[in-house]
Amino acid sequence: MIKGKMGENYSYNFGKSNVESKILYHYLCINIFISSYLYHHIYIIIFISSSLCRHLYFVIFISSSLYHHLYIVIFISSSLYPLLYIIFSI
Repeated sequence: MIKGKMGENYSYNFGKSNVESKILYHYLCINIFISSYLYHHIYIIIFISSSLCRHLYFVIFISSSLYHHLYIVIFISSSLYPLLYIIFSI
């Protein structure tokens, strides 16, 4: 498991990306909801960007220490140098 402080990004080089579809060339939006019903464990959100082509980002959050519900909204745009926006709400 990869552990880190909240908001840290982890970048790894896995060579050529297998996810190079025309659909994924510009935008990939992932909306993930993690609730207390999922045992309050550590969850890994994986985003593979075809615009980066060789990087895999892991974002890890612990929901048990951050109240009982953790809302994670991730929006990544290849036209914005790719940026990573994380919005938390209870």
